[in-house]
Amino acid sequence: MKPSAWFVRALGILDPLLSVRRSVVTSHWVIERKAYIAPSEVATLRRRRDRIARWINFPNENQKEQLHKNRKAWQSLCDEVASAEQGKRVIVRPRALTQEVYDGLCRSDFRRYGGAARFCTQLEQEEERRDADYERMMSNKRTAMNAECYDIINFLERRKSDAMANRPETELDLRYLLHGKNSKTGDAPLIQLSEF
Repeated sequence: MKPSAWFVRALGILDPLLSVRRSVVTSHWVIERKAYIAPSEVATLRRRRDRIARWINFPNENQKEQLHKNRKAWQSLCDEVASAEQGKRVIVRPRALTQEVYDGLCRSDFRRYGGAARFCTQLEQEEERRDADYERMMSNKRTAMNAECYDIINFLERRKSDAMANRPETELDLRYLLHGKNSKTGDAPLIQLSEF
């Protein structure tokens, strides 16, 4: 028995990872989502399924009282194991594929993902992350520029101290302190302080 075409199409629109199939042990439908299932998790589900099957077939006094509950758990685990072996996770097991089941899936998806509020929160977080990244880059640039300026000033201070300590005052000029070249008598700055 195949599921309704409208339901399969609607599931594909809601989430392309969703699929629907018939249950392996009951008359239920199984709606499942593609996911990564670790091999250890599949092995654990198989052990649980087998353990509950033993409780059903060979019950002790306490398990006899819970026989109906154990049968339902075994049916659910059979579907979970079948889905896990295909790399899927069971979402819901409805008896019939109706509009109410689809609406319930939409509501649960909307609640799980937070709806429009989650989308807005993600946008704001992305903007904050970009702003923080930009501020970090600018802070690094400012730190590098400040370190370079400090090194230049420190270099000039050391050079000036050295020149003042070791040179006669007649040989001191700014061009020598900055570039290591002595000024000639005709050299003058392009802009004079008296022009301002």
